[in-house]
Amino acid sequence: MRFQLFKKYCSSLNPLIVYATALIVALLWPLFFPGVLLLRDMVVLDDMALTRASVGAGDLAARNTPQDGFLALVSIIFPASWIVRIMLFGSAALGAWAAARLGNSRWTKAAAITVCLWNPFVIERLLQGHWSLVIVAFLLPALYVLRFQFYPVLLIMWLCSLTPTGAVIALVVALVCAPRYWIVHDLKIRRWILFGYGIIIFLPWLIPSIIARPAASATSTIFFARAETYVGWFGSILGLGGIWNASVVPASRSYGFALCGVILFSILFIFMPSRLRILAIFGLGEMTALWLFPQLLSIPGMALFRDSQKLCLLLIPGLVAAAGQVTIAYKTAQNTQNNQQKFLAPLVLCLAILQIPDAPLAVSALKPIETGSWYELPGTALVIDTHTLRQYDERVIVNPWSKATDTVESGQLSIDNKIIDPPSQRYQQAIKGDMEGISWIIIDDQPYATGNAPVKHDQFYLLGLALVIAWTFNPLVIFILWWLSRRRTMRIRQ
Repeated sequence: MRFQLFKKYCSSLNPLIVYATALIVALLWPLFFPGVLLLRDMVVLDDMALTRASVGAGDLAARNTPQDGFLALVSIIFPASWIVRIMLFGSAALGAWAAARLGNSRWTKAAAITVCLWNPFVIERLLQGHWSLVIVAFLLPALYVLRFQFYPVLLIMWLCSLTPTGAVIALVVALVCAPRYWIVHDLKIRRWILFGYGIIIFLPWLIPSIIARPAASATSTIFFARAETYVGWFGSILGLGGIWNASVVPASRSYGFALCGVILFSILFIFMPSRLRILAIFGLGEMTALWLFPQLLSIPGMALFRDSQKLCLLLIPGLVAAAGQVTIAYKTAQNTQNNQQKFLAPLVLCLAILQIPDAPLAVSALKPIETGSWYELPGTALVIDTHTLRQYDERVIVNPWSKATDTVESGQLSIDNKIIDPPSQRYQQAIKGDMEGISWIIIDDQPYATGNAPVKHDQFYLLGLALVIAWTFNPLVIFILWWLSRRRTMRIRQ
C-alpha cells in the first residue's frame, strides 16, 4: 500500500521541477550544512556589523555597498548567512522557472534550465565568493521573461543591485529588453522611468563614490579573462568561463571540456532573439576592447569592470532564451518540425553539462565552517598582521574582522607576489603611528585596547546608512505604488 502511494506521488511530480531541483541541489548542496560562509571574497557571518565600509563610507571604494549594509541590517533579526542561502536558492528557483517559460517542449525547457543554472560563470563565481553576482546570473533570464510586467522588473533590478556591477548589468539588460512603454492599471509608463529607477538603486554606492572619490584602481590586465585549454582567450568567454583566478576553476576545464562551451555558443547564437543577440555582441565587444586597450579602465566608472569577465553576464539571457528555442527556429514549408533538428535540445543539454561535469565536486569548497572569534568592538580597529586576504582553516578569505567590526581598511591586493593595489592612505598613516580615532589593535585575532575613545559617526556615515536603509525598503515602496495604482484604477472604473 505504501509503495503504491509512493509510486502515485512520484508519477504526479512534474519531471521538470524534479530536474531543476536536482540541478540546484547539485550546485548548492554545501549550503545545507550549518556554519558561516567563508570562501575567498565571500565572508558572510551570522552577525554582520554596520561598519563605515558596509554603508560606503569606508577607506576604499564602495564595491560591497549596499550588499554588506543590507546583510548587517537583516542580521539584527535573522542570521545573515542563512539570508544569503535563501537568496541563492530562491534566485536559482526563479531562474529555472524563467528558463522553463522560454521553452516549448520538455526537452527545450530542460535545456534552457541547464544553460541557466549549470554554466562556468556560476560555478567559478561561486568559488571566488561572488555570491551576489551568481544571483544576478540566475535572475537575468527572469528579467527577460517578465519584461512586459513593470513592477516585477523593478523587483528583479532591485535584487540584482546588491553590488554596483549587478546594478549596472541589470539596468542595461532591462532597458534593452523593455517595451516602449507599459500599461499598468490604465497608466502608461515610459521606458525613461525604468532608467530613473535604475539610477535610484545606484545611489547607495554612487553618492559615496562622488563625495569621496576613491583612488584610481590599477589598470592591470591580471583581472582580464584567462585563456583555457584548447579554446584560447576568446573561446573561454564564449563559454562563460575564463575567470582570472585559475585556482577557483574546476579541474575538468584543464582537460579540454571548455570546447563544449564554444560548440554550445556556436549553436545557440543562431537562435538568440535579436535584442539579446545584440546584447551578447555588445558584451563580447566590450571585453575585447578592454583586452586590447587596458587604458580604457582609466575612464571614470570603467573600474567596475576591471574584472572584465563579469561582462559575460550580458551573454546569459541570450543563451538561455536560445536554448528554449532550438527546436522551433527551423521549420519546413509545411510548418512541421524538421527531423534533423530534433536532436538539438538534448545536444544543448549535454553540452551544457559537459562544460563543467565536475561541478558538484568543485563546489564542495563552499561548505560552511564554524565561526571564529570575530565580534563587534566599540570603536575602530586596526588589523596589523594581515592585509585584505588571510588564511583560515586552509582557505583564503577576506579578513572577517572587516565584516564583524569597524576597521581601518588596508585594501592592499597582491597576486603572485606583485602588489596590484597599494594599501589605503589611512592604513599607511596608522601603521606609521597615527592612531587618531583607532580604539583597538588586532594581532593574531586578539584585540588590544589603545586607550583612544571611540569616535562618533560622522555625517558621511549617517548619509550612507540612510541610503542603505532606503535601498532595503525598496520592495515595500514598490508594493505601495502597485497598490495605489490598482486602487486608483478600481475607483475610476466604479
